[in-house]
Amino acid sequence: MELMQDQQAEMERLARRVRELEKQRDALASRQEPSAAAFADLLTDQVRVLGPDHPDTLTTRSNLAHFRGQAGDSAGAAAAFADLLTDQVRVLGPDHPDTLTTRSNLAHFRGQAGDSAGAAAAFADLLTDQVRVLGPDHPDTLTTRSNLAQWQMEAAHRREGEASVDA
Repeated sequence: MELMQDQQAEMERLARRVRELEKQRDALASRQEPSAAAFADLLTDQVRVLGPDHPDTLTTRSNLAHFRGQAGDSAGAAAAFADLLTDQVRVLGPDHPDTLTTRSNLAHFRGQAGDSAGAAAAFADLLTDQVRVLGPDHPDTLTTRSNLAQWQMEAAHRREGEASVDA
């Protein structure tokens, strides 16, 4: 009887925590929606005035992709960053700092969307280029090493989970 009461109390505590987290998520989303809308309006004007390949236009696209991911649409953010990356490589070049940052964001949101192995592979490729371009001790290179380790661990956990389900 006492075990059931403890379980009930724990379930109620968890339900309260879920409600708190949902409120925090909704509050965050409500703060981001006006910002995302402002950036979307800005992007329209930038494309018209500056053109689609202007660096400021590309930066705004990056901001919009980031807002999308922060609002919970990781797959949509990854797709937006993938589209942006194509244009940045063409306009800025593959070794430009903004291009490298977009590659990091793309890898991150791929992982958030459930592709931990793809995120790990993307961070491994990025690390090779960052070491070449920025050097092994650059803060961005070190951050990528950390992200790579995180997504490799996540991918290993997922493989272990899938293996135990298959067993």
